[in-house]
Amino acid sequence: MAKNEIEIEQLTDDFYSTPDVETLARHQGVGPLDFENARRLGMFWPEDESIDEFIATVRSWRDEESAESDRELS
Repeated sequence: MAKNEIEIEQLTDDFYSTPDVETLARHQGVGPLDFENARRLGMFWPEDESIDEFIATVRSWRDEESAESDRELS
């Protein structure tokens, strides 16, 4: 059994028990939010464009990705 499988079993020994948030975060390898990094990631959109333009662009990106996936499956 791999190390991750042992850790998962230890987390879920009792079907009805729920590990605390810190245990789950440690198990998943995540840490606290880095606000500076989040700000940098959020600076990709021009401030002078509206939320409607943002939503339209995201939908367009998703449609393109979906079309690419469909072509790959064909």
